Amino acid sequence: MKIKRPIEIILAICFGLLLMTVSAYERPAYAQCESVTDAQLVEEIYAKFKAHGDLAGQLSHINVISFNRVIKLQGWTDSRGDYKDAFNIVASTKCVVMINVQLFRDSPPAEGDSLKPGAGGCQAGTKPCGDICIPEGDTCNIAGRTKND
Repeated sequence: MKIKRPIEIILAICFGLLLMTVSAYERPAYAQCESVTDAQLVEEIYAKFKAHGDLAGQLSHINVISFNRVIKLQGWTDSRGDYKDAFNIVASTKCVVMINVQLFRDSPPAEGDSLKPGAGGCQAGTKPCGDICIPEGDTCNIAGRTKND
């Protein structure tokens, strides 16, 4: 009885130290990310997309926005596999704290979808950005991006 309590305490402390070690190893130190700008993150992600064979030809309909290291993906990919690849590229980029995929689809949207320009252009409240329509308040980072840029 007397030995059991100290062993539990020692095991709990060791487990806590193990968790701290693993979490410190997995994420870059906060100080390293303080100097990384949103523009640098966007450029790094687009460079990774361009280097990825299947995503390189889809840059005209994938908009990447960063605000306080929170990445917002807008647009679509040509397949579910490409969607997963794009998500994993962003998730593996150092200093990204969260990913918003609310306006990101795993296939081209149907006619009438707010992401896709119709015959009359983008719907009210949205603006053109490459091959897609994005909310008027969002930044378009697609401009001029092709796989050969």
